[in-house]
Amino acid sequence: MKALKLLALLLVLIKVGSAQTPVQDLYAACKVGDVAKVTAAISAGADVNHIESGQTPLVYAYFWPEVTKLLLNKGLTAILEIFRQWRCITQS
Repeated sequence: MKALKLLALLLVLIKVGSAQTPVQDLYAACKVGDVAKVTAAISAGADVNHIESGQTPLVYAYFWPEVTKLLLNKGLTAILEIFRQWRCITQS
């Protein structure tokens, strides 16, 4: 019985340890154009302006117009900062 309880506890810990963050869920949903999952990720606290490795969720949502509109309606502005940085680099 103790072994079974220990196994159950280990499985719970593994599941908790492998959970994605809302931002990771947002990026994953944007990559496949899943509006419902994008909405859920944002509701769970994902920042639509998150920049990871120079990429915003919009980069992945580009081919999905409904996801793109949703991100813009939720306040996506980070892409403007990326363009400003790029412009400064190319003009120097």
